[in-house]
Amino acid sequence: SRNEDPLAVLVHQHAVTLGSVRDLDEAARSIREKGFTADAFESISRVATFLDEFFKRHERLEEQYLFPAAAKVDPQQVRLFREEHRRMRSLFSSLLSLVRDIEGGRIHGTSVGDLLRTVGEIVTLMRRHIIHENDALYPLIREKLSEAEIEQLRNSMPAM
Repeated sequence: SRNEDPLAVLVHQHAVTLGSVRDLDEAARSIREKGFTADAFESISRVATFLDEFFKRHERLEEQYLFPAAAKVDPQQVRLFREEHRRMRSLFSSLLSLVRDIEGGRIHGTSVGDLLRTVGEIVTLMRRHIIHENDALYPLIREKLSEAEIEQLRNSMPAM
């Protein structure tokens, strides 16, 4: 709802994301240990599509509302987070195109390896990124922004 704490909303979205990241990780592990199966691939395909959409919406909230406020406090850290967002967008776009290739039967010798490597990079980067935002960036914002500034965020951020 409109009246939720904006940081609490973002932390909740992080929890949803981490659940999906765990699903990606488990599907990739299954392929590494038991070989490529339709089930594991289907799971990667489904989760990649969901996460790509969900993360884009989440990222837009951070980039448009949170980061400008945070940049007043710690511009260097915000630059780093923006950079990681760009890296994640590019990884998701690679992952989705690998998924589409495999679905379309356009498979070559490195397809499955590329898929697993890309999933691995996403899992590692997203976990680190989310922990860093939850443990460093959000508390910093809570500590340094005034009540009025937090209120401003609350009122300007669209309800999710």
